[in-house]
Amino acid sequence: MDALTAKRGKGAAKTLKGARRVAAAAGWKRTVKVWAFGNPIQWQLESSLVDPQTGYLLFDKVNDKMPKRDYYVVEFSLQDHSGLNLRFKPNPMKAFSVAIGGAQPPPPACPSPGSYSDSIYAICCDQNGNTLTIRNDDMNVEYFSFALYFDSDAGDQRCDPGGNNQNGNYLF
Repeated sequence: MDALTAKRGKGAAKTLKGARRVAAAAGWKRTVKVWAFGNPIQWQLESSLVDPQTGYLLFDKVNDKMPKRDYYVVEFSLQDHSGLNLRFKPNPMKAFSVAIGGAQPPPPACPSPGSYSDSIYAICCDQNGNTLTIRNDDMNVEYFSFALYFDSDAGDQRCDPGGNNQNGNYLF
């Protein structure tokens, strides 16, 4: 926008800002690698979303320079080194559950299977069971807990880390 403003003046910047205001919401893709080691499984999440202080996934549209109306599209990518042939459950609603808490820590207790939210929810799983995609609208400051569910050669498996949405009411 700076180059455009310099070339065309404040009128172009105003037009661009107006166009952004009425544009449709867009998804911003993030990847979370879900590492599974050993039996019993030791879980580790790897992503730019992981807060090094808490280990929670941290969603912050201000730091990510995202318009408020936009949302995160998060791909959980399974890295299975457990020897158990892990794969996300094929039905995304059975592969992901979430519990929404308040604006202050700690996150709520681990969600029950089948728990969902209107603001954080599963979209799809790939056919091989290696990737689960969720949407996080991140419209409110809130802590949340989520769980990922897997099929394996040794039966059902579960990974249940926490999360933190940082965005309350502001407009871009």
